[in-house]
Amino acid sequence: MRETDRGGSSIHDGRLNLAVRQSNAFFFIRAPAPEQRDFYFEVSLRSEVCEDGDEYGMMYRLGPFYDHYRFTLTCEGLARVLRVSDEKEIVLIPSTQTYAVIPGLRVDNHLAVWASGSQFHFLINDLEVFSIQDDELKTGGFGLFVRSRRSQQTTVSFDYLYISEIQQNVTPTVNPDSDITP
Repeated sequence: MRETDRGGSSIHDGRLNLAVRQSNAFFFIRAPAPEQRDFYFEVSLRSEVCEDGDEYGMMYRLGPFYDHYRFTLTCEGLARVLRVSDEKEIVLIPSTQTYAVIPGLRVDNHLAVWASGSQFHFLINDLEVFSIQDDELKTGGFGLFVRSRRSQQTTVSFDYLYISEIQQNVTPTVNPDSDITP
C-alpha cells in the first residue's frame, strides 16, 4: 500500500491498517472517492496499539493543499472536531467525553459525519453527539488518519468505509397523468 519513514498502511484480515512508528507523527490515506460538498461519510475503526493522547479518525472536505476537517477519537475515549487550515489546527469542538464511545483497545467504534453546506452532524455508534456550523471549507475529498502524540507506535484498523452524496434541492416531480397537484 503506502509506506513512509513515519508510518504506513496495509490490508490485514480485510481491514485497512494505518500505523505510525514514532512519537508526534501523523499518517493519513485518501479515500478513493470524488470530492463532495454534501455527503454522509461513515467508517468503523478500532485502535490496535494506542496510548493516551494518540488519536485517529476521519478527514473530510480534504483539499489539494491538505486543508480539511477532522473528526477524531483519542485512545482514552474522547472525541473532538478540528479544522486544519494553512497547517494550523482550529478546534471546533474540544476533546469531549461522550457516552457514545466504547473505550478500550480492539473495540470497534463507528464514526459518521453528515454534511449539508455549512451544517455538520457527528455520530458515534449511531448516536448524534455534536453538530456545528462552519463554512470555511466548501468541498473536498475524504481520508482516514492516525496520530501518535507521545507513544512510539500507534496502529488503528478501519473497516466498512461508506461515502454517499446527499442530493440537495431536489424538485419533486408529478406524473402529468396524475390527479395530484403539487
